[in-house]
Amino acid sequence: MKNPTFKCDVCGKERQEAFIDVLKKDRSSEWGLSEGSLTENIKFCNDKSSCFFGVEKVRLIPKKVKE
Repeated sequence: MKNPTFKCDVCGKERQEAFIDVLKKDRSSEWGLSEGSLTENIKFCNDKSSCFFGVEKVRLIPKKVKE
């Protein structure tokens, strides 16, 4: 069976599972939801310093626009 691969959300490269970690960020309060109900999962290369240090700057779930 082939090893699964995932795309790094920082550099965009497709990597084997062993080289990808996930940073989880709770975005619930930004959307007025109960804690833990909206989690952003950002995948990054765990062997590349640019991805490791760049993951904090990545945002996949947009900020809620104030009405």
